[in-house]
Amino acid sequence: MATDVTLYAAKDPAIRNFGTGVKALACEPFETTGEETAGSIVRVAKVNADDIPLSLGICNDASAGTTDVDVGLFQIGAAIVSTTGAFSDKDCLADGISLASEHLPGSELSAMSSITVDNKGMSFAEIAGVDAADYPDGFELGIVFTGGNTNVGTVSLSGLIADGI
Repeated sequence: MATDVTLYAAKDPAIRNFGTGVKALACEPFETTGEETAGSIVRVAKVNADDIPLSLGICNDASAGTTDVDVGLFQIGAAIVSTTGAFSDKDCLADGISLASEHLPGSELSAMSSITVDNKGMSFAEIAGVDAADYPDGFELGIVFTGGNTNVGTVSLSGLIADGI
């Protein structure tokens, strides 16, 4: 059965505002257990619906069997499956990326590979195709182990986000 873990509940991710409308997002690294089943989600940060992702990258230990990972947005506190009417778009930021190779700071794996050139500069809500006003608390940014994971390793996500208008 897929698991759904919220990491930032005890400690919110470090978000530093540069005073220019750009924030640095640094999520606390987490350890995979090697037992993540297909569909397991690790929710790593809260983001405002009207904020604009400028860059998001994943650093990770090499994990040979982890070749299908998505990065998406989830309604805060909602269950994994959106049959209750809760919003989720598990791959609106990245779809089918591989953690099989190690990615170190400076050579991060893009966590925005699903965003086309035409969509660059859109808010999280626009990328997800919803109205930001409907999500005043924002979204949870989640890493989804679509194909499961059988290796233990460290994963972290960081990036730059512009204040929404």
